[in-house]
Amino acid sequence: MNPPSRNVDVLAAPESPPVAPTSPRVLVANPRQAARLSELDAKLTGGTLTAACKDAARLRQLARQEAFTQPPDGALIVYRLAADGHEQTGVLADVGIGDYRAGRVRRHEATQPDRVRRMAELLAVTRCELVPVMLTHQPRPRLGALVASIAARTPDVELIGDDVAQSVWIEPPGALADDVRAEISDIDTLYIADGHHRMAAAERHATRDPGGCDAVLGALFPADHLRLLGYPRSLPRPGGMSASDLLDVLASQPATESIEECADITIEPGSVAVWLDGRWYRLRLRTPRSADPSASLDVSVLEDGVLGPLIDATGTRVLPLPGTRDADAVARWCAEHDAVGFVLHPPGVADVMAVADAGAVMPPKSTWFDPKARAGPFLRELG
Repeated sequence: MNPPSRNVDVLAAPESPPVAPTSPRVLVANPRQAARLSELDAKLTGGTLTAACKDAARLRQLARQEAFTQPPDGALIVYRLAADGHEQTGVLADVGIGDYRAGRVRRHEATQPDRVRRMAELLAVTRCELVPVMLTHQPRPRLGALVASIAARTPDVELIGDDVAQSVWIEPPGALADDVRAEISDIDTLYIADGHHRMAAAERHATRDPGGCDAVLGALFPADHLRLLGYPRSLPRPGGMSASDLLDVLASQPATESIEECADITIEPGSVAVWLDGRWYRLRLRTPRSADPSASLDVSVLEDGVLGPLIDATGTRVLPLPGTRDADAVARWCAEHDAVGFVLHPPGVADVMAVADAGAVMPPKSTWFDPKARAGPFLRELG
């Protein structure tokens, strides 16, 4: 996947020597080819290894046909994602596998071994990547100002698909690019926002083929640029329980402070909007006593301290509702499926960082970053 220059420093803690950056052949798709890369990415990840190898060969043929631009040594790549009135702008950089192993690149999500193995096999046979791992870091005002000055001009590549606009700027070698790299080199910790499986697969591939890959392409965004959404929950309506019975059960749970009907369903930290039989209720959670940042999240308190006993007693299970962003959509879904709905305030990026710093993982389906980095603008060959 791409265009970081060889001069982009791999991130390392100040007291640790930086991992030597790789020198990948990183290419930026010409505008007319970017959409084709999106299609090829779906084929690479969804087909057989043999088919993926053929598609990777096709990518290399496109590269030979000048479907891509090779940024000059010392150039810098700025990358923006925009959707639904939100935009986030960052920088592409080579992120060392060694930094991931050393804990300077931190995760907040558990990975599935079979999926990691499959993705590592794809890397081994295709020798290329199309999607950057999306990472975040503490905001740096000077870095933000420098990046904004680059992104103030017309993008070199623009691609719109699936309601997400991707924009790319190639900043030529010079003082501005050097200043951005200097700022990046002072970042001591990165946090994976999206791409945990790709990062783990690259690490697995590097272990099996030490000379083949010692870095992955990362898209680095400041934490205050990212949009973090939560997953509403639903619970199948326990048989034989009236709304009054169910409210009594919810109110009696150890993590419930109070539950009352409400007209305003504004969601705040520490409270949950509950949809039941056409009405909304506000369930206030007790302040957790645990020092564990993952166990202290609202979603953990709800599932462990409120819904857990109910699930154990009725044999039902909680179902996350991905892609359901507003309360009205949750109400419609629950009405159609005879379910109880729960809408929580999403965790913040600071919560995700705290979980990662503690070496813990977020509860399954507790949050998602939107928009995510995707295929289209970039091709990175591993050699």
